[in-house]
Amino acid sequence: MARLLDRDVNNTHADVHALLNAGILDRTDDARIVFPYDAAQVDLTIGRAA
Repeated sequence: MARLLDRDVNNTHADVHALLNAGILDRTDDARIVFPYDAAQVDLTIGRAA
């Protein structure tokens, strides 16, 4: 998947911050990152760039 999206799988910092900003992940008082849900449903369409 990372190759298809031309993403560096070792660079998750920006991805985590995007998920924090979107409210999908939360940060605890001791700065840990948590997924505060029991489950998530994702509807995703991926296409190739023109």
